[in-house]
Amino acid sequence: MDPSAQPPETAEAFNNRGDVRRKQGDLDGALADFDKALELKPDLHPAYNNRALAKQSKGDLNGALADLNKAVELKPDAPVPYINRGVLKQSLGDSAGALADFDHAIQFKPDFTEAYNVRGEARRKAGNVDGAIADFSKAIELKPDFAAAYNNRALVKSRKGDFVGALSDYDKAISLKPDNATFYTNRGDAKRNAKDLDGALADFDRAIQIKPDAGTYSLRGQVKSAKKDLDGALNDYDKSIELKPDFAAAYNNRALIKLSRYGFSDALSDCDKAISLKPDNATFYVNRGDVKRNSQDFDGALADFNRAIELKPSAGAYSLRGLVKYVKKDLDGALSDHDKSIELKPNIDVYKTRRSHVIKAQKDQARLKEEYDRAMLLPANSAVNCNKRGRAKHTQKDLDGAVAEYSRAIELDPNFGEAYGNRGLIRWVKKDLENALADLDKALKLGPSDPTFKEVRGFVKRQLKELKGASPKKDTKAKKIPATENTLALRTDFSNDAAWEKLRAIIEDLDQEFQASVDFVSDARFAGVTAKKLPSLVSDDSHSVAFIIDQKALEDAGHPVLVVDLQDEPGRTFRVIASELWSVENNLSIANMGFDEFADAVGKDGVFRGFKEK
Repeated sequence: MDPSAQPPETAEAFNNRGDVRRKQGDLDGALADFDKALELKPDLHPAYNNRALAKQSKGDLNGALADLNKAVELKPDAPVPYINRGVLKQSLGDSAGALADFDHAIQFKPDFTEAYNVRGEARRKAGNVDGAIADFSKAIELKPDFAAAYNNRALVKSRKGDFVGALSDYDKAISLKPDNATFYTNRGDAKRNAKDLDGALADFDRAIQIKPDAGTYSLRGQVKSAKKDLDGALNDYDKSIELKPDFAAAYNNRALIKLSRYGFSDALSDCDKAISLKPDNATFYVNRGDVKRNSQDFDGALADFNRAIELKPSAGAYSLRGLVKYVKKDLDGALSDHDKSIELKPNIDVYKTRRSHVIKAQKDQARLKEEYDRAMLLPANSAVNCNKRGRAKHTQKDLDGAVAEYSRAIELDPNFGEAYGNRGLIRWVKKDLENALADLDKALKLGPSDPTFKEVRGFVKRQLKELKGASPKKDTKAKKIPATENTLALRTDFSNDAAWEKLRAIIEDLDQEFQASVDFVSDARFAGVTAKKLPSLVSDDSHSVAFIIDQKALEDAGHPVLVVDLQDEPGRTFRVIASELWSVENNLSIANMGFDEFADAVGKDGVFRGFKEK
């Protein structure tokens, strides 16, 4: 008969009815009954235990702890209050106190299955992996159909990297409780870590079918991202955030997808949100720093990497900070960071490669400084010496000083063609086009005939014509494109020489970690060549792809260069921002990756912006 239907008369009856009400969710009614029971019989220890559970359900944790303390005081050899108090202490962060209570419960009842299970959980959270496995195994020995213990033991085995053992335990848990969504989610995560992406996806699908959960959607999003289903991943992260708007990890993961799909600003917004929700998560700062690094906000990136390392030093954070310091010319700082990353993760090849680039840059910097110092010791009493001094100042970015040296060389030797040419190059950079043209004309007339002087003079002439409203003539006569040693980068738009030079500078930037091996062809006879036409114009088949630098590449933000397949499916394309062109060229030229892998990673605008580290 239902105790709640009987008018209680004794303390025990009030306690029994209160426990029924608690289990039915009537917490206020339950508390009233427990209060009455204790009023009638102040030493009724089960009533203290049960009232504690009701108080805990209502969020009164301190009141619950006081009641459990009283229950233990009244009946110090009863195991159940120890279990309940241990669970409460664990939730309050008192791990040592929780473990002590679980030990007492087992001491008074050595065959208490649940006590081993909860102590195993406490040991798992405290990092005592072997102790946790021993407890879960004991619980299973005592109760072979204890599904939760199999699930919990599997979690610990996964943590140890024993995915085979973990999957076996998850299989057993699911066979015992086939409608438990959590078991499917946990098994899916073990399969994800074991690189069984299809198996993981099937388990996450089943878990969501049973009980939609924000965490499961987020995990499924990670699997879809790994399988290059970026739209599917984005949808899962959206759903995860819809179910749990304060799910910081989902914002962080969605940011990584948005970065490749939509660009920096959308990704940065999600990174900011993740950090606002969990301001002490080092990984979130690393990812936001990398977004900022890719958007060339190097100061912002440096601040984020600094914060990440302050919170939790990691090899990835040190390595990425080293890249930023390298760009900012802090070579000593960069080397120190790369050394630290290798110390923490000595088997990661990319960290060693990054370090080698810094060492090379240090040597180059030292060599240039030595050359500069030697040049500055030369007396400025001959044209040759002044020309050398000018080149040295040019390498140190002292453009005005270089012009002064070249002018002194010309004053000493009015027929020194090289000095005119060198001065013309700097005047062109400084946008002094009329004087640059005069210097380059003079250099080519006096000799020696330097191809750089000739090429830049062509740029200057076209820029001057643009300024005067004239258009350069185009020779559209079809002809084969000359064979190139490196991957072809063909200019097909001649409307903006300044943009062309800027784009070339980005691609050729020696301060980048890696450089693209390309040969630029700038010939007006190839103006307007399309991706469809290009494969028929190349002179040899030694290169698998080529790059077209068209009007869109010159004018759009990021300079999205057109990548053209020359071999597998000639004429198919995607675009890549100029600063990431090295990645496409380096990998496709040696068949390290396939055209499809890059094409599948473009954003919705069809532009590849790089693969992001997680």
